[in-house]
Amino acid sequence: MVVTSHQSGVHVVAFPFALKGHMGPFMQFSKSLANYGIDVTFITTSPHLASTQNFFKAQHSVHIACFDMPIEHGEVTPDNFRIMAHHINNLRDQFFELMKALFARDGTSITSLPSLSHFGPPLCIISDMFLSWTQDVADEFKIPRYCLCVASACYLSFLYNFPYFYAQGLIPGPSDGEPLIIPGFPPISPCDVPVPRGPHRTKAMEFLQYHGRHLRKTTRLLVNSTYELESGVIESLQNILCNDFEGNQVPKILAIGPLLENFAQGEQHPKEMLQVEHQNHECLQWLGKQPISSVLYICFGTISMLPTQQMYELALGLEASGVRFLWLVRGAQVGPNGLSNDESLGTLLPEGFLERTKRIGLIYSSWAPQLHCLAHPAIGGFMTQCGWNSAIESIAMGVPMITWPLEWAEQEMNAQFCVDVLDVAVPIHNKGIGSKKIVGKEEVEWVIRLLMEDGRVQRSKVKELSKILVMACAPGGSSRKDLNIFVEELHSMASIKFTDTASSPI
Repeated sequence: MVVTSHQSGVHVVAFPFALKGHMGPFMQFSKSLANYGIDVTFITTSPHLASTQNFFKAQHSVHIACFDMPIEHGEVTPDNFRIMAHHINNLRDQFFELMKALFARDGTSITSLPSLSHFGPPLCIISDMFLSWTQDVADEFKIPRYCLCVASACYLSFLYNFPYFYAQGLIPGPSDGEPLIIPGFPPISPCDVPVPRGPHRTKAMEFLQYHGRHLRKTTRLLVNSTYELESGVIESLQNILCNDFEGNQVPKILAIGPLLENFAQGEQHPKEMLQVEHQNHECLQWLGKQPISSVLYICFGTISMLPTQQMYELALGLEASGVRFLWLVRGAQVGPNGLSNDESLGTLLPEGFLERTKRIGLIYSSWAPQLHCLAHPAIGGFMTQCGWNSAIESIAMGVPMITWPLEWAEQEMNAQFCVDVLDVAVPIHNKGIGSKKIVGKEEVEWVIRLLMEDGRVQRSKVKELSKILVMACAPGGSSRKDLNIFVEELHSMASIKFTDTASSPI
């Protein structure tokens, strides 16, 4: 039974890192908690306020607190990530003031958030793996902090072990050095280790060390994955935690993913539910006119960058393959010499490309509902930078991938996982994160044909894994069980708190 916010007595604060790729899973998780009757104070930032309000408009148990952050449109690139991280760290004072208000016995003190006046004090903070300073705030208010990792369990293990890797001199290592070993995962080549290169590398190392150390202080580690998908890594990391903590309040890993729209909501397959939404969107209308499994969906996310020369080679290889395509080109994807507001697509692509391919392809330069596109029966493959959200969305929708990691976060690690471990993808060989190599049109054409004209193994395996993910989120599935464990723990904390309060002298 779903109880109302007045009945549950359970109130949590959810605080994601202010990037779209982090916000989405946090919003889905908060929605799931609200469906369990849990009150959620969800923290967003000014650039993301409108999209957050739209997402939660039907969720009466979720209330939004908005912090000011001076980043235009909420967009971020690898070059200005350091600036954004600085702004996010400066949200500490706003967060502390919010927590003080939420803990005030008299709800009238919450003048900026009158809708929260009926909430009790929060039982815990659920914050992003890159918001480690929220642990200090949780300690100040004597409540637990739960860390939600929106990336894979493998990246969580990498981050947790990073201080050890650094202390042992394993990171940074020479490009021809020994591979990095993450327990439960294949050896990782030094050039594929998810550590930024370039002038900000030292700061990045400090960033990863700081957050890796703070993972040891969290009450539990929640991860946007499933046990079946990453059982080896999850079990290995859990064993490391047991050894590190020697049995004293060992943080347990709860795999609660995939945190995707329409998962675990009824008996209908989430793919079928997605196919009836956004039908009027231009991309979905175009897909509706294409044969089943004939279209290659191409998208490199909202941060990763393709230089103009690489776009040119990609277009030539795509055209030579003769494969139908839906190519999303967003302004933030293209580097300083690429797409800008005053440039047309025609100046970035081979002369005549748009005209020659208009019968088999659509290039779209605005927002499109990616998960809904991947759910469409016309999609037969996904060329992706392999951010974790894109990878798990593709697997969940049963779509095999062409992995093309660029220069951001753990993309190369995810690509290796999809290609070598899961066997649901074929790779573009661009020689590691941050590589300046331009992949030629011949290789682009070859790999597209490999997946779209053959790819039987990858297609079969990804459909099998899609069913496993759906089952994991269904009642009795592994992710649903872990979510239930978390919810039951919250209710147990609420019960203890109520008992302590009731027995206290007035």
